[in-house]
Amino acid sequence: YKVAKLIRSNKYNQLWGDELRYLREDNLKELKVYFGLPWLAYKKTSDLILGNETQIGFPKDDARQPQLDELLIDNNFKQIMKEVLYDVDPLGDGVFKVYQDSEGNVKIQANSPSNWIPIVKSGAIRDIQYHILFHAFKRDEKGQEKCYLNVEIHSETEIGHRIYELNHSDITKTCTISKLRDLNDFTEEYPGIQD
Repeated sequence: YKVAKLIRSNKYNQLWGDELRYLREDNLKELKVYFGLPWLAYKKTSDLILGNETQIGFPKDDARQPQLDELLIDNNFKQIMKEVLYDVDPLGDGVFKVYQDSEGNVKIQANSPSNWIPIVKSGAIRDIQYHILFHAFKRDEKGQEKCYLNVEIHSETEIGHRIYELNHSDITKTCTISKLRDLNDFTEEYPGIQD
């Protein structure tokens, strides 16, 4: 994921610093165009696909379609689908998350595949049993900033939550997970987490 993100962001010097030194300064523009073309082609293709009326829903004349249409409009689903499609090209996967907010509204969001781990059935790589989503966050406790890792474990019928204390905030580096924390301690950050 890291290499794909650097290429997509045109940060070639972070990948091929020594090789780029040998290029003349006047060739860097051509290099940017060369490496940027696949991303630009993908972006334009997804714009074209999503620019057309993409049909999402039930078979014709199904009574549930108006509810689904309202859900998609309320969540700006076209934009979310575009965000997920942008992750598929460089990262190989795109992840949607559907959840209920503290007011009971159904929300759909795009999640970065770099913060997602699929747990598959033994011997069946396409049979995903659990989806693990995680992100780090910080909060002030008695004047000291502490770092935590929020872990969501999604199965077909349940969502489990875990919050672990970290020894530092950069989860791209090796972290020590020191202890599992009580979810009741985090109701301000995650209202309704116990539900």
